[in-house]
Amino acid sequence: MSLYLPDAKALFLHIPRTGGTWFESAMPKIGIETKYWRSWLSTSRHNHQLAANHCLLSHYHPTELLNVERVFCFVRHPQAYYESVWKWLGVGRLRSWWRWHPFAAAKQLYTPDFNEWVLLMIEQQPAWYTRLLLSYIGPNGGEHCFFVGRQERLVNDTASVLKKLGYKLTRRQRKTLRQIGLVNNITRRVNWQPRVLRRMLATERLVEERFYGGQFRRVFYAPFNKWAR
Repeated sequence: MSLYLPDAKALFLHIPRTGGTWFESAMPKIGIETKYWRSWLSTSRHNHQLAANHCLLSHYHPTELLNVERVFCFVRHPQAYYESVWKWLGVGRLRSWWRWHPFAAAKQLYTPDFNEWVLLMIEQQPAWYTRLLLSYIGPNGGEHCFFVGRQERLVNDTASVLKKLGYKLTRRQRKTLRQIGLVNNITRRVNWQPRVLRRMLATERLVEERFYGGQFRRVFYAPFNKWAR
């Protein structure tokens, strides 16, 4: 399922745990019309229709995509992303009735020990987050998305992409965006083992290079960050 902005003929691809729920909840609050697109996957064996959660662009039929002129999404720093995914899996958010979800492989390796889970991901699903983003955004130089924002500056990047899409936000609308608090947040502290953090950042270095200037900066991530302010 993805969010479609009909006035701009734009499709928002919701990469889970990157602020997408916040974005989706913000649009009606500032008066921007949206529609949810439900994507369907066909099984060749039984020709049944299976719902996909957090759809990729490839999940939509080409005739549907004729109504889309631009695609955009948000990403998150690898360190914060691994923490958020592990906390999300730990509270049982992955529903058994979902037929497709990008966290399926991460769920299979889940353990209550955070650092152990990260090591399992590194060993059995190397560069998992990098590959996840590639599936949504496309390769460097061949992107599906004309705009890739960051969860760490979600309010400003939301205003930026809406401006690029032709929306003229008023001062009141901008103020409303700044006043929206955290959405779908899971407050739980995570303690990284330094060697595990170094290994993870090494395997996901392409994400940092592509979206974060090739280096880790504290401004982009802090535990329980206040990006919605």
